Amino acid sequence: QEDILKEQKDAVALSIQMGFVNDAEDNQHGVAFVTSTESPLFEKVNPGEIILDSSLEKEGIKVGDVLTNNQFSGEFKVVGFADQKKYSHAPVAYIHMDDYKEIYRVKTMQLLFIPGQDQAQAIDGLQSFSNNQFLGTIASYKAEMT
Repeated sequence: QEDILKEQKDAVALSIQMGFVNDAEDNQHGVAFVTSTESPLFEKVNPGEIILDSSLEKEGIKVGDVLTNNQFSGEFKVVGFADQKKYSHAPVAYIHMDDYKEIYRVKTMQLLFIPGQDQAQAIDGLQSFSNNQFLGTIASYKAEMT
């Protein structure tokens, strides 16, 4: 992963995982945690910060609120909201890669994205997909489309 990120100037490593955050009243909010290497394609957050889909603002969460997750030793401070950022109907929660790695106990990201490539690239040890092929690997997406 590191080699590809060095070789491909605009490449991005990212991960998406369903999870939840708890607010100050201990209400649980389902989210899709998203993290990535630095890229203009994704929101930039620092460790301990979180940017949420704006639908959670409608649920009463505000900038400055502190959220928790029982798999994370720290707290998340809400630093902003992003419009129309959902994954599989869940509001997206952008977090720092180090925080993501702690929650999910991983060392590397799930996906590599190389923008501007019309053809899927063959890279040893990785499987390539077109957009349609990739969507076909997601069971919930396939179920919704049939």
